[in-house]
Amino acid sequence: MLWTKKIRSVLYIISCILLISSGIISFAFAKPPKAKRDPDFMLTACHEKKLGVEILCDPEWEVQHDEKGISFDIRKTFEATVKATISKSKESGITLDDLTPSALQYVYDYADGFKFARVYINRQGARRIEAKLATDTNKYLMDFFLVHDSTHYYRISFSVIPKRKAYKYRELFIALAKSFRFAPSEQPVDNK
Repeated sequence: MLWTKKIRSVLYIISCILLISSGIISFAFAKPPKAKRDPDFMLTACHEKKLGVEILCDPEWEVQHDEKGISFDIRKTFEATVKATISKSKESGITLDDLTPSALQYVYDYADGFKFARVYINRQGARRIEAKLATDTNKYLMDFFLVHDSTHYYRISFSVIPKRKAYKYRELFIALAKSFRFAPSEQPVDNK
């Protein structure tokens, strides 16, 4: 009777070790879990008159305008710097098919090994890139590219420094990108 208890204990320990080595340890090396949207952000529709676009943003985010577009400082702390930028290309006549992985890598200097996907934003075809820069491998980028009225392409770029903190913002970036839309030309839009 004592031997059966010992054998059961040994078998139990062996099966636990096998389960741990096959499941739990491999889980420990999996990607970090998706973070929930940060409750600190009060997202509302923001309009950009010059570009004629609308996207969700927090009115508390610092905004910079320049000749290329607009950028938002989502978070600036000692822990991470998080930005969103929307810009319009100077080139016209570019189609979505022109936005190939090699063309985008050449123009935006993505490091080798970036992720490229064909996605939809508000029922419009788009391209998504997840990458780090060749010149700054500590910077994570999630870029979306859309073509509007077969004229110019638009880039919605989200960045996180350091890149190891990017998983905390990925869900927020996707939600912001999904909210992006071109404002109808007949509708007046306000600048933040």
